[in-house]
Amino acid sequence: MLTVLYNVALNAPGGKTPEILQALAQLSISKHQFKKAQKYAFDALEIGYEKQASYALLFDVMMERGDYNLAQKNLDRLSNESSFSYLTRKSKYKDYEGDLDAAIKFMEQAAERVAYNANLTAWSNSNLGDMYGHANRIQESYAHYIKALEGENTSGSYLHSLQGLAWIAYAHDKNFTLATKILEFVDEQLQSPDVKLTLAEIAEYQGNEEQKLAYLRSFVEEAKKPAYFGMYDAYLIDIAASSQLKDTQWAMELVKKELENRPSPQVYDLQAWTYFHQGNHEKALEIVQNHVEGQTYEPVPAYHMAKIYKANGMHEKAEPYFKESLGAAYELGLVIERDVRQELASL
Repeated sequence: MLTVLYNVALNAPGGKTPEILQALAQLSISKHQFKKAQKYAFDALEIGYEKQASYALLFDVMMERGDYNLAQKNLDRLSNESSFSYLTRKSKYKDYEGDLDAAIKFMEQAAERVAYNANLTAWSNSNLGDMYGHANRIQESYAHYIKALEGENTSGSYLHSLQGLAWIAYAHDKNFTLATKILEFVDEQLQSPDVKLTLAEIAEYQGNEEQKLAYLRSFVEEAKKPAYFGMYDAYLIDIAASSQLKDTQWAMELVKKELENRPSPQVYDLQAWTYFHQGNHEKALEIVQNHVEGQTYEPVPAYHMAKIYKANGMHEKAEPYFKESLGAAYELGLVIERDVRQELASL
């Protein structure tokens, strides 16, 4: 509805303003329509007013589309380096570079900037909870999720923090009962498909394949609805490619759509992962070497690369990626950790 209203305003006499174009860009980002968002942001920039907001939007779009050089150029054009807008984006860019310590530092500074705003403080603490977890600083992760819960109990940050606490209960404490209870509560409040994925993983780790499949089917049924604008397509690709619900043809269709929308290393990784599960290990290796390796520092692609290199008989290349995955075991979860340990033992 908002998109329709903004487009009506845009097409009205004198309606093509930076503010309208930027609003359309932001809406397009929220719908994962990154090519549209890029066009709206560039159009806003060309008008010549409110450039700082356009630069910030272009940073967001380029990070999603994997154009990291242009993302950095737009980040450098943000004039206020002490602003919340700049600091959160600088944090994201440092995380992309694999410098998690610096990413945390900038997010901590961002949180200090918005101490007066309850919603932004909750959002910052919830994100810091995630980042500390990725750095294996579990106690600090827990503390920041609790801060988010204490400061704001109605926003998405509240429910996201509960999901973070559930992940600690599962991946760190192996308290599956508590993790499941928290996730079931979040699911009742949020009705968010991604909760089902963690529940499916807990079921898989406990050897309950029937329950795992039930959660996966429930996730797929909900996540593929048009109302989500394809925002869960990356998860759907992984499920279609690698789970018992295998449908690699559908996975490839989704990959093609995602590559058109955002040709990032993460999406190319999903393409390679799908080829891997089709048994086309050579094609998977080609994609990894051309579009993934050295272009992302996220743990999931590292794990996938390890599996793909091993499948191609390149054990010396696989081993460091398996070890890297083991270092990110908390973030990757107990199922992958178990698999990585078995793979390392067999090399």
